[in-house]
Amino acid sequence: MIRRIASISLATAAGQIVQVAVFVVLARLLAPEHFGLYGAFMAVLALSTALGAFRFELSFSLVDDDFELASVLVLVLCAAIVVGVLAGVATGAVVTFGGALLGQDATTIGRLEACFAVGFGTVTLVLGEVLAFLALRLARHQVVAGYSLLRPVLIGSIQLGGVVLDPDRPAAALVLGAVAGQALSLVVYGPVVLQTLRTRRKHVIEEAWSTARRYAYLMRTQAVQQVLSRIGLNALPIALPGFFGASVGGWYVVSNRILCTPSQVFGKVLRGVYFAEAASRTRARREVQTLHLSATVGVASAALLFFAPISIFSSEVLALAFGPQWVEAAPLMSLLAIFWWSAISNIPSSALISPLRLDSWYVRYEAGLLTTRIGSVLIGFLTQDPIVLVGIFSISGFAMNVLLIAKVRREVFRQDLR
Repeated sequence: MIRRIASISLATAAGQIVQVAVFVVLARLLAPEHFGLYGAFMAVLALSTALGAFRFELSFSLVDDDFELASVLVLVLCAAIVVGVLAGVATGAVVTFGGALLGQDATTIGRLEACFAVGFGTVTLVLGEVLAFLALRLARHQVVAGYSLLRPVLIGSIQLGGVVLDPDRPAAALVLGAVAGQALSLVVYGPVVLQTLRTRRKHVIEEAWSTARRYAYLMRTQAVQQVLSRIGLNALPIALPGFFGASVGGWYVVSNRILCTPSQVFGKVLRGVYFAEAASRTRARREVQTLHLSATVGVASAALLFFAPISIFSSEVLALAFGPQWVEAAPLMSLLAIFWWSAISNIPSSALISPLRLDSWYVRYEAGLLTTRIGSVLIGFLTQDPIVLVGIFSISGFAMNVLLIAKVRREVFRQDLR
């Protein structure tokens, strides 16, 4: 089990490294404002996929036989299309009537391109997420690992090709390249989908509707937490270019890309192995305190070796990695390092939320975290200072991550006493 999880985590880590390498090349070819528009698009896309397939994908692990599995697959395929159509229509309305981040410059990203990118991008991204649940249900771990590696390779290659072939519209090349790469990477899941649909019954649509009613509670519970989390995480890449211009948005996107990479690379590897052991101990009511403490201290110490130099020498890091035109992003990077260090430090705690049955508390926690993030955006808008905005965002996020670690620590202690 651990070996299979580790293979997926390592493939994801390799994909993230490829993504960062491509990002460095693109940052040297393009200006900050191009990444500001791209970051806003990716944030919108993250929000449009927050519901997933209305979270019905979680029922892949709950059904008993192949016929029910096929009905769940049909259900999530239909749900993904519905979510994508709604996202595309909503984008069209915003671009047409609201002046819109994605459509504010028709020569950069046109109206139809924006609708297509968000709509089709939502469908393909949701499918990428939900089909991973199906592959894991069928014990096809190598398929998930292949997707995790192939996706960033395709996206990066197509984006680089688009920038070279169409240098006058680099933001559009970044956006459409991301959508095209995501869509092509889904070919990895083709055999898994065909394998599942071969067992379908004649009245599969009726069965899918029955399945939707049976697992509707997933949408009412899991979806709420997911939406709150996505809104909070994507508030800044939308607010910064909207309030302070595309260049400031680009500074955030590049800084965030550097800082979130350890969480994506190291964090996923740790989460896969640690979660299996911690969840097993929790279910068996075995001692978890030492494991949780050692993992938290170890992760925090290792992360500090990465984040401290970047925070202190942010100007030098930006100039070396991306070029002198990015040095102005240094204050944002130093502040964001505070948040990301705490975020990666709380991975051992967040992995224990479900095993400790803290899901209801976690929804309230996400609501509180979202409130602090919206507050930071409002204060930044009132002060007209992006440094103030990012500073409050990072410090409040740090405080909330510490709160999460403390809460889990108390629950672990109580369980061990029992």
